[in-house]
Amino acid sequence: MDSPCKLETMTSQKKISPIHAERHGRPNLLAVLGRGVNAARLMCALSAFAFFSFAWVDPFLVEGSLTEIYGFRAFVVVMDILAFALTWSAWGKRHFIAIGTVVGVGTGIGVVILTEMTGGPSSPYWTMLVLTFFGITLILPQKPLHAAFSLGFLALFY
Repeated sequence: MDSPCKLETMTSQKKISPIHAERHGRPNLLAVLGRGVNAARLMCALSAFAFFSFAWVDPFLVEGSLTEIYGFRAFVVVMDILAFALTWSAWGKRHFIAIGTVVGVGTGIGVVILTEMTGGPSSPYWTMLVLTFFGITLILPQKPLHAAFSLGFLALFY
């Protein structure tokens, strides 16, 4: 086992891979931040995919015109794409938690609005809010207070 002094000397003399550094108890900050940015990007992609793909189910669940529902879905998908693009900027790479939180909360709000547009409490879409809670919790690295705020906000909004 390498001593801390030897590891320090090793890391200061040459670059080591993030995996190698993590094995020795020294997480590479760029690797940790990269995972967070990728989490925000995944949140954006999953939200856009969900709002787009579930549009195929709407005709079976909703009677009447789907124009407003499709318009709202398109709006959410465009917002997700813009948030995804923002994660490639220098600002987005520094504020990936904020972007991920906005996308997660926005997705939850979108699900609540779709639930209301498709029948309120009798709509089958309310179960998607639970899926949104699960996705935010699983994908986005958050501190407990931050998670309580964002998920609590969604629960109150519903």
